[in-house]
Amino acid sequence: MGSEKRCFNIEENGFHILVDNGLIGLEFEKAENGFGLSNVVNVLTGYSFMLPSEEKATLWQAEFRDAGGREHIIDNGVDCKRSYRAEETPDGNLVLQLEWSGIGLGDEKEAVDVQVSLTLKKDISLSYWRIKLSTRSEKACLWQVTFPSLSNIGATRDDPSHDLLIVPDGWGRIYRDPRTMSVYNATYPGGWNFAMQFLAFCHDRSGLYLASHDPRAYYKRFAFNPDTYTGTTANHLPQSSFQVVNFPENMGTLQPGYETPYDLVVGVFEGDWYDASQIYREWVLKNASWCRQGKLSERNDVPDWFRKIVIWCLPEADFAEKDPDEVVSMMIKFKERFDVPVALHWYNWHKIPFDTDYPEYFPVKGGFKEGVKRLQEAGVRVMPYINGRLFDFNCKSWRLESAEKYCTKESAPRLKPQTLQNYVEFYGSRQKFAVMCPYTGYWQDKIAQIVKRLVDEYGVDGVYIDQIAAAAANLCFDPNHGHPLGGGNYWLSGYEEMLRKTRERAREKRPDVILTSECNAECFMTYLDAFLTWHTFQGELVPLFPAVYGGWTITFGTFFSRDDLENPSSFAAKLGQMFVFGAQLGWFGLYEILDERHRTETEYLRKLAKYRGLGLKFLLHGRLMRPLEPEVPIPTISLRWFFFGRTVDVTLPLIMSSVWKAEDGTLGLILTNISTMPQLAVYRVCPEEYGLPAGKGYLVSRITEKGTVKMGEYESAEIPVKKLLPGRSVLMLQVETQ
Repeated sequence: MGSEKRCFNIEENGFHILVDNGLIGLEFEKAENGFGLSNVVNVLTGYSFMLPSEEKATLWQAEFRDAGGREHIIDNGVDCKRSYRAEETPDGNLVLQLEWSGIGLGDEKEAVDVQVSLTLKKDISLSYWRIKLSTRSEKACLWQVTFPSLSNIGATRDDPSHDLLIVPDGWGRIYRDPRTMSVYNATYPGGWNFAMQFLAFCHDRSGLYLASHDPRAYYKRFAFNPDTYTGTTANHLPQSSFQVVNFPENMGTLQPGYETPYDLVVGVFEGDWYDASQIYREWVLKNASWCRQGKLSERNDVPDWFRKIVIWCLPEADFAEKDPDEVVSMMIKFKERFDVPVALHWYNWHKIPFDTDYPEYFPVKGGFKEGVKRLQEAGVRVMPYINGRLFDFNCKSWRLESAEKYCTKESAPRLKPQTLQNYVEFYGSRQKFAVMCPYTGYWQDKIAQIVKRLVDEYGVDGVYIDQIAAAAANLCFDPNHGHPLGGGNYWLSGYEEMLRKTRERAREKRPDVILTSECNAECFMTYLDAFLTWHTFQGELVPLFPAVYGGWTITFGTFFSRDDLENPSSFAAKLGQMFVFGAQLGWFGLYEILDERHRTETEYLRKLAKYRGLGLKFLLHGRLMRPLEPEVPIPTISLRWFFFGRTVDVTLPLIMSSVWKAEDGTLGLILTNISTMPQLAVYRVCPEEYGLPAGKGYLVSRITEKGTVKMGEYESAEIPVKKLLPGRSVLMLQVETQ
């Protein structure tokens, strides 16, 4: 390499193999100890993320099953021949290959070989991992592979109470001091608690990034196991662990091998949740299949009317049944009061009880069709509910159409299972449901037919298809469905084909029909116009999802209970949070929100709705930027929220804010005071840090309901913002280069 500066370092000492690229360093135990990963280091700061341990370090584990269901486990510490080599590739990367050969499996000798490849790139603080298993077993099949497996993660300096875990649960959630949390398990795809494929562990501003950069959404599981040690050992430091469990295609059969068809990523960064989100954003928008249609401004398949919706309503907060005529009258009254684009998410429009006899939704209740027409004439858009996953075992069509052939089937972990079982679920109605396989043409056509009938016969503006983007994927083992058995990415490809068919057929007569679903599993955004984020209010929330997908997809709604309106501070807090996170507002029960006792709360809703409409270039089409840091501490409020019999305690700032960058390069500073008392907002904004040109003058304007008002011109690198915000008010500022 001559006199050129080396980008990579590789060294071996008495106990470890160390590799780094000047940004991230990785330490492996030597061959005799199994090549386990013993440390991850931020080379620039020297911060280590893994603690010393007397146990051998982990890296991978593979589970095999024989025809009797017996479990055979091997891991990186297994007795076998081990070797490694490292080389720089022609494209300038460093690749480290770790190999385990001739591994025995039960009474079969030399039945398995394992190879782990680690790639480091120049000037990138991430490492890219893959694992490959070659199997010669004639008695046992590969069932699952845990890789990577990182043990002993913890605070290697100072106070472990400064640790936090960042997870893509809904909008995004922070767990402070993971010692106090339970095990975090998540299945992907599955939007209920893992909308995206990454999480981060931080100690103060030292961050460890853990992800799967999988552009096709293969089935996998993520786990973070916190150290909840409560003993009395002095100076005990928490040692948590992280694993990804990967599942091969055609589980239950003898296969010659398996290789992860995606990168597992371990990286380091300096910062917080926002910095972690931008690492993922940089990868996902350029590579993931679900981003192929581009950002919202580049898409012509998301109707303009839907982009402008600002408030959503339900007939009733607890989904109780209501007479269609009554629903229509109340919704028209709501529209008249707010005078903004609104929509009704209509539950219980069918005669069958809720969560019963799916998918036999017809006939509809009397007055439904006429009600849809009346609402649309009044300027209200209508989106009825159906379920996209479930089939009631006791409805007639289950038997008449032999629907059991098309439901997902689970298998006991074993080679060549003789019997499969239907997955069974139940909810509030206590009725038993099969989970249908989205890869089957039968189920794809069934949902498409229901939606098309609602559009063609009843004139609805869109259909909400429940659970698709919420419920975790299932491993299906039915050999007649045409997909690989067990693992694979057919959950995404099957639902994408269902949604493509559904949208295409529904739009034959109504080109501007929309489709939405529950929660926000990222991978379904290609054919879903929006995600209902109703579940995402628990714990300490951060806008992780908008930070990745701002300007690329739409979110709407959160859960409001009657208790929220009885506690005005709770109602205002949920509203303010949705507003600054960029979501369409609402998902209120009509009968609560129109109660005259709540006139003050609805006035705040009206104000936020008006400002959302005024700020769409930021809140809809813009990119969410790093949040503002207040120069004067903002008071907080502690609240207790209720969610179907559970309570959630939260502490929130009285001034909520966000910064968005529009496509025209202007910045939008969005602030709202959720309290009834005036609150002081003091910030310093550096436009250059948000990508505006340096050395230029800046014009600051205030966007109001009466128009845009010039506030001042600034030549300095920093713009001071100091405002006393009245109670329940909004401040929307625009910063542009002169």
